[in-house]
Amino acid sequence: GVAYPSYVTLMWVWRRELHTQKVKRKWGFYFGGYKPQFCFWEAVVMLRKWVFVGCALSEHVVIRCVSLVLGITLFHVINNDCNPSDNRERRLLLRLDRSLLMGALGLPCFRLVVVDASALADVYRFYVLPWFCCIWVGMFWLRFLVLCFGSLAWSCLQHCASSQTRRRFLRG
Repeated sequence: GVAYPSYVTLMWVWRRELHTQKVKRKWGFYFGGYKPQFCFWEAVVMLRKWVFVGCALSEHVVIRCVSLVLGITLFHVINNDCNPSDNRERRLLLRLDRSLLMGALGLPCFRLVVVDASALADVYRFYVLPWFCCIWVGMFWLRFLVLCFGSLAWSCLQHCASSQTRRRFLRG
């Protein structure tokens, strides 16, 4: 529709001033979190979504799984190579992306191995898949909470240290 072309137009118009206060106040929700030279990265994320939708439209299960795994791996390698985020939260997004990639790769690969044997397919469907999903979601949320609370504790420690330094400076 209209959203993708309008986003690209906004990026192009404001590309030299993306990190000024005026643009951050007005359009910051589009460009926040990226280094100035990667102001276009949200367009790469949109392209990734289009590729995944195209992969999911395949009717053959093995082709769909393999193309999704290859797409995930390709975009993960591109993201790691470019490192577009501005490291606001000590690379939190990159670490969460890695854990999501590991979970996304594990299940389709296991399914490709087990899909032929009917007895193993029943084991997969009734035991492995639900437990894998529960454990994966639990690990993802645990990792997310640890990273978020770790970032919060880190910022509190920095704030406490800076306030002690200010007090020492004011005392003379």
